[in-house]
Amino acid sequence: MTSESGETRAAPAANVAACAHDTSTAGTSWRATFVMALFSFGLGFYGLSVYVATLQRLHGWSASVVSAPVTVYYVAGALLTMGIGNL
Repeated sequence: MTSESGETRAAPAANVAACAHDTSTAGTSWRATFVMALFSFGLGFYGLSVYVATLQRLHGWSASVVSAPVTVYYVAGALLTMGIGNL
């Protein structure tokens, strides 16, 4: 830290301790990551074969029509992961 006269001096211990224990955004990041993982693994990975086959059978849609939203889902998840990493 530099004083008004240009001298370099150590930062006060209270400020250093406050910076070291600042976890205000850490809890938010972990919660957001958990929610994203919950939906990614539950719906996007394990449930894929169940609902894609069902939608094809019920509506007569092709595999590409049913799978396109899944592709968008994974791309959006990748982009959101990059954004969450900056929190």
